Amino acid sequence: EMKAWSVLEAQKAEKIFEDTPIKLHVALALYTGLRKGEICALRWSDFDFTNATCVVKRTAQRVSRKLIFKEPKSEKSNRRSLFC
Repeated sequence: EMKAWSVLEAQKAEKIFEDTPIKLHVALALYTGLRKGEICALRWSDFDFTNATCVVKRTAQRVSRKLIFKEPKSEKSNRRSLFC
């Protein structure tokens, strides 16, 4: 069973990662519910900044020390998320 972070824990994570290259990745995980593999597979073309959304079209997965990209497991996983 998954346990969600409290607001204070999320704020602490934001502060910890504030000046790191993965700041945006952490924010996406905290506020959209996207999974690690979904976040790592995002491309700039997946973002619609006018409507503050992004589209999950693929996932990243490490297999035999190689990074592969594939379709999400289910149709429900292929979705649009608000990021703002």
